[in-house]
Amino acid sequence: ARLAHPQSPRVHGDLSVHYMNNGALSSALKHLEILATLDPKARPATQIQTLVAHCMAEKPIPDQVYRDLEQRLALTKGTYLVSSLRTLAEVTAKGRCAQLDVKRFARIFGTWLQSFDRSKLQHKDIQHYWLMNVFFSQLLGTSGRPAQAFPYLDNAVAVQPDRLEPEFIRIRYQLSLGRHEDAKQTLARLKQMDRGQRNDFTATIAEYDNYLAFLDRERSQKAARPRAQ
Repeated sequence: ARLAHPQSPRVHGDLSVHYMNNGALSSALKHLEILATLDPKARPATQIQTLVAHCMAEKPIPDQVYRDLEQRLALTKGTYLVSSLRTLAEVTAKGRCAQLDVKRFARIFGTWLQSFDRSKLQHKDIQHYWLMNVFFSQLLGTSGRPAQAFPYLDNAVAVQPDRLEPEFIRIRYQLSLGRHEDAKQTLARLKQMDRGQRNDFTATIAEYDNYLAFLDRERSQKAARPRAQ
């Protein structure tokens, strides 16, 4: 069928998602390439979507896809990769991206994120930068690399220090790694930051407070038990 708006990047983006969801890899890649041709600024985002497309189709990801992503990221300081990164993080969290070389992607994308000079971010880019660091940290956590996520959570906190979400991710990862003392420090920050504007945040802080108190009691009771002779 003839497209109503064949020169619309959005149309080709929507079509690529449709084909991805149906595992039609070649058709998804075709529309991603058209999208990138019509809107060159979107090229880095389409490279990430190419990773997603291979994952959704359960096909191996060619080495060249990673090479192209690294080259494209090196040429951009834009922050318009939020949607594609979020999709990759969500697919990974659902266990639908076994094809992804997480170590390689983390090196490529993490190096690029850390290359930003935060002091030079324009106001309109700060939220996108915050989101990219949050989504990337979530991708690292759900792929079994929570310890690698902390620098990116730090990036997010640095540009939007009043947001609680990165600290909730941080305390969850600290607990998963057994870093209970670090988790207590994060909890103390969350208590200071909480203004009671969201009941779910306040309730979650209380749950972490109870859980850490429980861990303290468990350790105290264990330490008080007489050792077997």
